[in-house]
Amino acid sequence: LLYTIKFELHIMKFLMVLSALLGATYSLSCHTDSTTTQTCSQGINKCKAPVWTLYTGYVDSVAFGCGDCTFGNRNCVDCTAENCNAPVASTTYRCYEWTYAADTWTHSEDAYTCHIGADANSDEKICNAPDRDVTPEADDYTAQLKGCGPCLSAQRTAGNCLECVGDMCNGSTALSASFLLAALLTAFYMA
Repeated sequence: LLYTIKFELHIMKFLMVLSALLGATYSLSCHTDSTTTQTCSQGINKCKAPVWTLYTGYVDSVAFGCGDCTFGNRNCVDCTAENCNAPVASTTYRCYEWTYAADTWTHSEDAYTCHIGADANSDEKICNAPDRDVTPEADDYTAQLKGCGPCLSAQRTAGNCLECVGDMCNGSTALSASFLLAALLTAFYMA
C-alpha cells in the first residue's frame, strides 16, 4: 500500500511538471490584419483589435495584434481566445457629406466610404443629406457620419434631413428622385 501511494505521488508530480511545461510553451494566435495571423510571444494571453462601428468601420488609431489594449483606450477591444480578434466581415458603399456655407448647401467633391456588415441587406446602405428645399439654416441639419447612415431622428421627423438607399445616392443629381421617394415613404408610414 505504501508503494502504491509513493508511485501515485510520483505520477502526480510528473503530470504537474508536464502540465506546467505545456502551459509555458502554449502561445496564443491573433490576427494582425484581415487575413494574416501571428503566434504571439510566450506569456502574452490577449489579442487586440480596433473598435468596429456600423457605417464608419474600424478606427485608424489601433492595430490588430497580440497584447492588451492601452488602459483607457476606448477605441480598442481585447480578448483571450485563439484568433478572437478576427476582423468583422463587411462591405462598403459611398455617400457624400454636405456642408452649409455662404447660404448654400454643397456636398463634398469625393464621396466617403461607409461600412456595413457583409451580411447586411442592400437596403441598409443608407446615406443622409439636408432637405435643401426646406432647410434654410445650417443648424437645421447635422451631417451624420460624413453622410453615411440614417439622419438624427429629430431632424428626420422635422423634415430637415432626408435619407436614401444606395451607393452615392445623396449626390446632387440623385437627390431629387431618391429623396422624393424617401419623403413619400415617410409620409405614407406616418399617416
